[in-house]
Amino acid sequence: MGKIYYSGSTNGFYIEGVHQDIPSDRVEINPEQHRRLMGQDIYAGTSGRPVLREPPPMAGPKGVLGG
Repeated sequence: MGKIYYSGSTNGFYIEGVHQDIPSDRVEINPEQHRRLMGQDIYAGTSGRPVLREPPPMAGPKGVLGG
């Protein structure tokens, strides 16, 4: 597998040798980071690296959906 990149402008992952057009704002991440972040709610941090977004606080009593 080629190098793995994250792009903040597209909020997406790219793999060298698989994707032809990789955005210029890409940052390289390692396979473990890629595995942990796939399917999560992420955004680009100040350094351009992917950061997990904190889930919004639940309304109502803890553990009760919809308050």
